[in-house]
Amino acid sequence: KAEARLALIKGVRDLLGLSHNPRMLSFIAELPEEQLLEAKRGTGKITAAELYRLILSRWLEGEVDRVQPKGAPPALSVEDRWNAVTALARRLWQKSDPFISLAELEADTARVLEALGPPALDADAAAFQVASGTLLVRDEEGSFSFLHQSILEWLVACEAAGQIAHGVPPDSLLCREISPLMADFLIGLCGRNRVLAW
Repeated sequence: KAEARLALIKGVRDLLGLSHNPRMLSFIAELPEEQLLEAKRGTGKITAAELYRLILSRWLEGEVDRVQPKGAPPALSVEDRWNAVTALARRLWQKSDPFISLAELEADTARVLEALGPPALDADAAAFQVASGTLLVRDEEGSFSFLHQSILEWLVACEAAGQIAHGVPPDSLLCREISPLMADFLIGLCGRNRVLAW
């Protein structure tokens, strides 16, 4: 059974790489076999892109639950966290460097939250929650990056797919060559015909 399950996980591009993080592994291990089979075939409603959405949503929702016990101070919402990590992914993609400094992280978080309206948290608290309660890891030098390159690529592809679906040119995809995995994500998120038309 374990070997069959591992073969299924290997069959979905880069899901095995994502599983190197123990928490991600627990989320992947809980995915229903039918969803993994469907994503492996790439022909149904559950694609690799949709599996990523399910896993990343679970991670961010868990982080909000973790910091919001009864009586806790305000925390970033799931939507705020999605917006923050998407902005960070876009920034890292455009600079072709997988790392961001704490100062850059704080500035980007403040800009994102300011654009969303009056923030419930001060900039330092918000940056701390993004740094410690999203999809980022910190290295020995104090720089931040995504847990796995595929997360950054999914976030950029997800934003671009939304733009393609609305007839807006996805400028972020023009600054670098996309990987085969990103192409799969785009197709899974907005459909082969729309991607080919773009």
